[in-house]
Amino acid sequence: MKVGWSLVFGFMVALVIAAPGCRPVCPCGGKVKPATYSGPVIDAHAHLLFGDEEKALNVDVPASPAELIRRMDAAGIAQAVVMCIAPAGDPAGTAEHNDRIVEAARLHPRLIPMGSVHPADGAAAISELDRLAKQEVRALKLHPNTQGFDVSDPAVLTVVREAGLRNMIVLFDGYSPFDANQPGKLIKLAMEAPGTRIVIAHVGGPRFVELATLIHVLRSYAWYRNNLWVDLSFTAEQFGASPLGPTLAWAIGLVGADRVLFGSDFPIGDPDKALRAVRALGLDASTLRAVLHDNARDLFLAGRTAPSPH
Repeated sequence: MKVGWSLVFGFMVALVIAAPGCRPVCPCGGKVKPATYSGPVIDAHAHLLFGDEEKALNVDVPASPAELIRRMDAAGIAQAVVMCIAPAGDPAGTAEHNDRIVEAARLHPRLIPMGSVHPADGAAAISELDRLAKQEVRALKLHPNTQGFDVSDPAVLTVVREAGLRNMIVLFDGYSPFDANQPGKLIKLAMEAPGTRIVIAHVGGPRFVELATLIHVLRSYAWYRNNLWVDLSFTAEQFGASPLGPTLAWAIGLVGADRVLFGSDFPIGDPDKALRAVRALGLDASTLRAVLHDNARDLFLAGRTAPSPH
């Protein structure tokens, strides 16, 4: 069903204000409760970096599989989704990045591979999707800032739709300081590619209230395919202990506990600190379990064989 953009959000403010339980207060009544979930945890957002990428990020932590697993063990994290970012105009380099991710997951079964392509590579990007699908890679990372593309570019929609046809999840970096319209562009993309499951990383970063509101409104429409998720990487660690912490907890409820994922953003973020930040938000037991494990399991691991316990 094709629905006009202005029609969808014409009554956005009224819907949010009227929605039960969506007032900007902490769901824990303003008091942080102790962690109430001790089961397995899945990190849905971790990077492995290769060559000059580590130098470009200027991080002190080696972004290697061994270092990630060491930090997962220290934090008590069972599995992690690992990703790369494809360069522009270099299909061979893209394939090399993806092969390293696939090999890391092969050598370390606790790691779940997420590939990448560059939308500007056109037919070469689609061919790489086919190659990844044959290797049972079920997720794709796209980064508008790092890769230098606009979310509204028709080439992006093509890649997202093609990924959906191959049963691939697409994870977008969710914040750009250079594009004030990016939250709306991501929502519009999800509407135009209803057959593709899309994760918006960092729940929009500093604009998490805006993004959560947009998703909440979208979920009120019967025709919406419910194809959007968010992850808490960076944002929980950055804002959880700030005066905005209760607002972030409220935003999780606004999006829906069934559509929120835990992520560390390793190596920029630390898995242990990220996990502590989410636990400190005061979420109830069922929400915490969904965010830390069940949602990522259902999204990334359906049909996969579980790795051996560590």
